[in-house]
Amino acid sequence: MRKNIKLKAHEQVNETISKIQEIVKIDSVRDVDNAAPGAPFGPGIRQSLDLFLEMAADLGMRTFADPEGRYGYAEIGPEGTEMIGILGHVDVVPVGELAQWTKAEPFSAEIVDDAIIGRGTLDDKGPMVMNLMAVKALIECGVEFNKRVRFIVGCAEETTWECMNAYSELEEMPATGYTPDANFPVIHAEKTIVRFDGKKTDVNNNFTLIADGAYNSVNDKAIYTGSKIAEVTAELEKLEATFEATDSAVIVKGKSAHAMATHLGVNAIYILATAMYNVGERSKAIDFIAEKMAGTFNGEKICGEVKDDVSGLLTLNIGWAKITETEESLGFDSRIPVLVDYNQIIETYKKTIESYGFEFVPFKTTEALYEPVDGPLVSTLLSVYREVTGDNETAPLTTGGGTYARAAKGTVAFGCVFGSYDMIDNMHQPNECLELRFIPMALEIYALAIYDLLNK
Repeated sequence: MRKNIKLKAHEQVNETISKIQEIVKIDSVRDVDNAAPGAPFGPGIRQSLDLFLEMAADLGMRTFADPEGRYGYAEIGPEGTEMIGILGHVDVVPVGELAQWTKAEPFSAEIVDDAIIGRGTLDDKGPMVMNLMAVKALIECGVEFNKRVRFIVGCAEETTWECMNAYSELEEMPATGYTPDANFPVIHAEKTIVRFDGKKTDVNNNFTLIADGAYNSVNDKAIYTGSKIAEVTAELEKLEATFEATDSAVIVKGKSAHAMATHLGVNAIYILATAMYNVGERSKAIDFIAEKMAGTFNGEKICGEVKDDVSGLLTLNIGWAKITETEESLGFDSRIPVLVDYNQIIETYKKTIESYGFEFVPFKTTEALYEPVDGPLVSTLLSVYREVTGDNETAPLTTGGGTYARAAKGTVAFGCVFGSYDMIDNMHQPNECLELRFIPMALEIYALAIYDLLNK
């Protein structure tokens, strides 16, 4: 049977590519300004959810969409039996600076250099479609689904998690399973994620620094307006920054990256605030950024070096900033090692930003996930990965990323990035892509993983 499953998985490659392109073409960035009944996060996200459920229904799966449009699910197997969950999402992070998409437009899903280009190809539409097609391979092999396999599809994973919060409250949770929203071979630990705001309203600035963005992304664009455009421009030249200047504004360009890997990005907020600080364009927010954040990735100017032997270093990122004439707000994201007391770290953050006159406003804390390497789920998934790839060296991983595995006990993150094979991993970055050469191997892994979980 295993040989047949592998062969059948490879037969799904062309259809998989086509379906990934179809769903990636939908702009599913959160858009609450255009929310509607049944589409609370915007029409594109709802369209993506409907399309995924339609793909599942075409395979004969039972489907359900939350009437309020926060989540949906599709399942196969006898009702009432044990549930294997495959958890993923159809919302995506913002595109960022469009000019940095040099391969193709972010929602074109064009194939360039043997890769599908587009926001969501890796995170998380592409992996969810691959898992759906893996189930199709099992169906066509005549596999008996003696348990349920349920795709749990969220619509606000990149922002508020309202989707999974609602699902957890209203629906049955899986007994075991995984989310294809990280790396192979398998993620057995995820850092605590803390998000908070720093806010100050008693200000009287004569300039602005605006940097739209998401908590969980290194910011790649910050805009200055004020009376010191010439001075700021000259300072940016000294800093060897990338920027554009007009008579009315200065636009600093950075490099986006996921907040779990801040060292891979260049934060435009830090660069611009440093230039402003150096030329005397000062405020409490500018002072804080220049003195405590600029030049750092790991919060070392606030809490020193924080790490553990399981999950590595702490990270701290400012994902967005709104500094105007009348208010100053900063959005923070921190990934805290799994064995570190996160409450102590939060208290340190609070004291530090309050020392600059800011109000500390907690936004969300997601506690760490830690599954033992020798447990039945991790060992099963790892075994399948090793069988298909022949990679017997790469150990189970840890991550600063926050996946849906945290929402369902007994689940972990499983793929789809093949880090050991130099797969391009540009989630949350320009030119996000899924290399075609990895699709057959991923389909084979997922089909066998689901098969083995059905037979445990």
